[in-house]
Amino acid sequence: MRSAFLTIGLGLGMVYAQTLAPLWAQCGGIGFTGPTVCVEGATCVYLNAYHFQCLATSSLPTTTSTPLVEPTAPPGSLSIKTSCVNTTIQQEWFVGWCLTGEHKKRIQSSVYLGNKVKAVNGDLTWQGDSNYGVACYSCQLNNLTELSCICPAYGKPLYRTAINLEDHIANYQGHLLNDLAGPPVVPTRSRSTLFPGDVNWAYDAGDTSCFDKSNTELCEYLTWGPGCDGVASERNTVPNCYYDFFDLGNGGSAMNFKSMAFYATDGAYKFELWDNLECSGPPSATITPSEYAQCVPFRKPLVAWAVIPQWNADL
Repeated sequence: MRSAFLTIGLGLGMVYAQTLAPLWAQCGGIGFTGPTVCVEGATCVYLNAYHFQCLATSSLPTTTSTPLVEPTAPPGSLSIKTSCVNTTIQQEWFVGWCLTGEHKKRIQSSVYLGNKVKAVNGDLTWQGDSNYGVACYSCQLNNLTELSCICPAYGKPLYRTAINLEDHIANYQGHLLNDLAGPPVVPTRSRSTLFPGDVNWAYDAGDTSCFDKSNTELCEYLTWGPGCDGVASERNTVPNCYYDFFDLGNGGSAMNFKSMAFYATDGAYKFELWDNLECSGPPSATITPSEYAQCVPFRKPLVAWAVIPQWNADL
């Protein structure tokens, strides 16, 4: 009996033993199902989305972690950590409830990070148009303001990188605002609409043709017609001027349309539309939440639109 018991115990031990990938072997990537932990002395390194490889740890550059420094709140603002609660990251938005300065009143507001935070060589930084939402994964928010992600970079081991959102975001009278372009303009009123459960929106353009201001003859007789067809294109960004285009073999021409249906949840957006690609001048038309899913006709062809959040949003 003693011999049988030892045999079973050893068998169970073998079942739970972890298989390690040897030096130079693949250890991750899209579709990979083998071991993802390397043997001692090796580190799993990102080479591309389909191939991570076990490389000798001694051959890799050292990665140092710089402690996040607590910034000082800008003049006229309050620290997020001392004046805001329930901060979260939702689809590249930083959302929180912050004190307005009126007794204990709080309002919900948000900052769009998609065009402010970027992944550079595996690290999160504050630089121009963002790709962090595409380049990084497993993002989380720690200590109310610390955005932490894993951002693969060629030839570097996977590690967590973090950025303190308070470096450039603060509470201004209840509104979370950024100062990347200079001191922010504080809204004079707050909106009662809460951050939507889904920030995606979709459009269905009708009576479509093409618009090419450099070659008017190209589009003169070109029509895709008629009306909104019920096939909507979905987006999750919040552009201040957006247009679609057709590839006509000439580098592409913008799509114009004489009707449009927009879709969004929770009354999240209104849409302003123009007859020019720059969205300049007064809008030619406006579609409000009460008109969602309706094919709204226009008096003339339009070509571009802006997506305007109806909650407290800093773009």
